[in-house]
Amino acid sequence: MSKIVNSKLLVGGEEFLPNSSYSVTVEQSIGGHSAFRIAFPANAT
Repeated sequence: MSKIVNSKLLVGGEEFLPNSSYSVTVEQSIGGHSAFRIAFPANAT
């Protein structure tokens, strides 16, 4: 599946974690609420 959205987490203008260390899920529904989730590994610092 090709990527539609590329994400980058920034804190204070600096990259927070490398793109390969987290995943982003965007779910959109009709007639309900949309969801945006960011999943980090347990040892993320």
